[in-house]
Amino acid sequence: MKRFFRYRFFVQLFSFLGLNSYFLAFFKSEKLYTGPLKSFSFPVLNCYASPSAIFSCPAGSLQHFSIIKVFPFYITGIFVLSGAIVGRFFCGWACPFGFVQDLLKRLSKKRIVLPVIFTYGKYIFLIVLVVLIPLLTGEPWFCKLCPQGTLQAGIPQVLLRNELKTLIGRLYWVKIMILIFFVIGFVFIPRLFCRTICPVGGFLAIFNRISFLQIKVDSNKCNRCDKCREVCPVDISIYEDSSSPECVRCLACTFCPAVRAGSFIENAAIRTSPQ
Repeated sequence: MKRFFRYRFFVQLFSFLGLNSYFLAFFKSEKLYTGPLKSFSFPVLNCYASPSAIFSCPAGSLQHFSIIKVFPFYITGIFVLSGAIVGRFFCGWACPFGFVQDLLKRLSKKRIVLPVIFTYGKYIFLIVLVVLIPLLTGEPWFCKLCPQGTLQAGIPQVLLRNELKTLIGRLYWVKIMILIFFVIGFVFIPRLFCRTICPVGGFLAIFNRISFLQIKVDSNKCNRCDKCREVCPVDISIYEDSSSPECVRCLACTFCPAVRAGSFIENAAIRTSPQ
């Protein structure tokens, strides 16, 4: 188990550094990567405006297409393809902001239980703040308020570019307060942003029940000891709903003999087999 968590930690770290590998931004006058890779999106939350980001953010791209009133075929295709194959796997293994949340949660063993109703927030933010409001106002309001954008882009850009310091206004400090709120929350509530706000997670969560990659629980072996919940980064008991939209497919629960990863076809066969 310890070896698995160590392995997952390094995969997340590698992903964090890999998706933000334009380190020249910290030494050159151009404080933003604008190369050919920036036209591509990876199915994780990673701010376009981050000095070191080499890919565009899918949430930001969705907003862009809402603003210009063009259907986002490319971004939708990325979500559908990745979601249909692995569900929210990228949330659990490759998302830079998810990695930050996992690190902050290590600071405290205390867990505050998040009411289920708040987990519907990510769908509301996806529809309202990422699609409808940008469509109606022509402004990317999710990006303006996103705490991940503040941490990864807003603060570094202000520190790197002196000319931006004179432009700091009320909105910037609102963004800082939102970030502080979430940072404190991350210490006590596992993956708070992923579970309540993240539009990328919300889009991918739609496919968890039908994705090829599935988690299967053998009810004959499971004694509901809740050890799966103890290691779960989103604080769920996998035996209650093995295809839960909240599951980020980190696979930590598969160390229990009653739980394992498999394909949708295998899962369907188990569900339809006579008892």
